[in-house]
Amino acid sequence: MTKLTKKDNPKEWATILRAFPDYHKRSAYLFECNNTSLTGRYWSEGSISYYKIIDPAGHVQPVANRQDFPFTAPDVEVDLTDGTQVVQCGIFCGRKGNAYLYRKPKSACDGVNCFECKDQRHCDEG
Repeated sequence: MTKLTKKDNPKEWATILRAFPDYHKRSAYLFECNNTSLTGRYWSEGSISYYKIIDPAGHVQPVANRQDFPFTAPDVEVDLTDGTQVVQCGIFCGRKGNAYLYRKPKSACDGVNCFECKDQRHCDEG
């Protein structure tokens, strides 16, 4: 997990703001992984997580949450190896929570689905 700031990580910050334009906290967190599980998509003691999936073309797709009884939602597994990114934000104990960006590790960049610049040169540089 890497701590992100607007000043030091402008590309990642832009991705977070594309998914959640009203996010105004000073920091967020980056997880580099090949897949992730979308959990906590229902109200539980004043907390809920909202997720948005960003495909390699940059389209943002919200993930539906469950709002009715019994207030449970099945976990959803998302494969990130194709360049898909997931942004998580929500409410924790009644207050706006931190944002989390999930994407594949840079070492997994393959030149075709490069999330960094979509340019073969980036992948050749390592």
